[in-house]
Amino acid sequence: MDAPVQPERYVSRAELARIMGVSVATIDRLVCEGMPSETWGRRTRRFRPSVALAWARSREYAADPIHSAPATAVTARGHGPGRTDSMSSTQATTRTPRP
Repeated sequence: MDAPVQPERYVSRAELARIMGVSVATIDRLVCEGMPSETWGRRTRRFRPSVALAWARSREYAADPIHSAPATAVTARGHGPGRTDSMSSTQATTRTPRP
């Protein structure tokens, strides 16, 4: 005789964040973007991991944070695009030498 199939357990935001390898803040953002969840009572939100992961995959959010991070250009000094030094042009031109 076959063993009865156990229904999937619902998980909290923190548990889902651990499963997906992201922060709880990311889970909150994904919920705002439409990730399926159920609200129990007034404030308790629960997720079915298989449904949430399938939704995330369909939205191109991988469980691996390295693959889900957007690629950004960074200059040699670690600043964002277009900024190559730590001093602005006004700072560089308005300095006067000390006596």
